[in-house]
Amino acid sequence: TTEKGNSKGKLKSGSKLYQRTYADKIKSLPLTDVPLALLTQAGDYRQFSLLQNRQRALEGQSPIRAALNYYTRQLQFDTEFYLLTANAEDKRKMIRNDALPDIKSVIVSDLDLRDLIRNQILDGWDDCQAEFRYQVRRSSSSSDNGGETFDAEELNSLLLKLQGRCDEWFAFISETDTAQAMGVIFKEDGNHL
Repeated sequence: TTEKGNSKGKLKSGSKLYQRTYADKIKSLPLTDVPLALLTQAGDYRQFSLLQNRQRALEGQSPIRAALNYYTRQLQFDTEFYLLTANAEDKRKMIRNDALPDIKSVIVSDLDLRDLIRNQILDGWDDCQAEFRYQVRRSSSSSDNGGETFDAEELNSLLLKLQGRCDEWFAFISETDTAQAMGVIFKEDGNHL
């Protein structure tokens, strides 16, 4: 997939790709199945709206979630082609068996994977905070009676695991996009000096 920043605002479930996919599907259905297909389409749009509203509410509680979601909402995918990253043998099998995924499936899969890794980052951050609070309580209550000190071993392990998840999420961002963003930041910093 290729991605580009969206300067016009957020993408909606009603994007042209989804509208075109639904329209093509409905045209191919028997007339008796069209009402159910329209209800299904309305349900998909409603579900997307509910999901978006829930994410917005959760973003108010977590700046990390807000930042990762903001970036994801700015993505635009090329709906004409995608880059298949499977090895050569798997590519041949997929082509021979007419098993190449459609573009909509590829985009949904990409976004789902980003959400999965985002959730792992958020869970990891919660684990780190809980471990830090535990160690602070443990060491402060123990210091009164000459007991245990702050043990950072588990916290360090959790932070390293969290760093790995963050690296996975940021690996989705192309080097070109990163260089372009850094250029904008340096330009803005130069204007503030």
